[in-house]
Amino acid sequence: MLPKVQWEACPGRSVGCERIVKNWPEAGPAAITNPAVRQSQGGYELALGLVFPELEQRLVVVDMNGAPTAGYRTIPGTSCNLIHPMLSDAGHWIGVQEIGLPQPSRYVFQPRDESPSSALVAPTTSLSQYQRGGDELLALQLDFGKGLEIFDRTTQLVRTTPAVVLGADVPRLVDDAAFFLAYLDYNKPEAWVWTRASGSYQELIDRNPGHVVDVQADGETLLWIETPPKPEPGPWPAGTLYTSPYATTAAAVDGTSRRAMPVVEPGASSALSEGYYAVWGSPTTYHVVRLSDARLWTVTIPMDEWQALLNDVSYVDATYVFYKTDTHVYRQRLDALGPGEAAN
Repeated sequence: MLPKVQWEACPGRSVGCERIVKNWPEAGPAAITNPAVRQSQGGYELALGLVFPELEQRLVVVDMNGAPTAGYRTIPGTSCNLIHPMLSDAGHWIGVQEIGLPQPSRYVFQPRDESPSSALVAPTTSLSQYQRGGDELLALQLDFGKGLEIFDRTTQLVRTTPAVVLGADVPRLVDDAAFFLAYLDYNKPEAWVWTRASGSYQELIDRNPGHVVDVQADGETLLWIETPPKPEPGPWPAGTLYTSPYATTAAAVDGTSRRAMPVVEPGASSALSEGYYAVWGSPTTYHVVRLSDARLWTVTIPMDEWQALLNDVSYVDATYVFYKTDTHVYRQRLDALGPGEAAN
């Protein structure tokens, strides 16, 4: 399915930066999707979506040594598309979509270290533009971002956002909860949550007349960025980073202001883990915040031969941030970023 995944130094003089070596036949420089990353003992498990010549798509899961452990492919010439790769401690999610069919999509959970006959097919065929999968939950951002569907493989139920939610961004999944931005009106995002305990979608953080432009959680910490209202016309204003002990109800949120943030637009890709938060900042920069002291680093991505721009901030922990440009998947060591900027 794929040669062993290897890493090489980034172009330029980016200290502590590596990118995946493209040692497979590719359909073009942009023929790679945003990766899924899971920390495992001694390294990182990855899932990569790739396009080979003749538009054959492959989704490959590789272990911490870079060796493929599972793979899926489409037949060249078909209109069937593989969905975004997703990893969890318990296994991985896969799926296919074909626009225009009465039942265009299939989503499947493959348990770790079990045969394909044990795979579980989710009871939804909705067309989705983004997907996230955890140990127990599959979250689908429906086509055109018009809402969410969450499938709980513990209860075998599919839950859809209520009609009051006009749009929603792809959520962060933590155990039996999903945290996301909901839009009840144009350009007015707020933090919402779905939990198995409640069985419903509920508002988590409302800062009217201000807004929440990103929300993340990791089981220990709840994190969000608040901004003033967006001027019309005009760009989004800069905001403030807040944290709270982990909470899944509005009543339990106990927020503390941590630092002023550069501009972060709603829906920007981000990640939170092991006391570090990383978020997309611009087409050429991303930000990393250490939660222990709210110190911030603004990192400029390396420029390759294609002058590729930042596409996704995929994963962060206390060692690395993984991200993708339009052409490559990168990882950056945090201890090579320099002194950073203290909280004000």
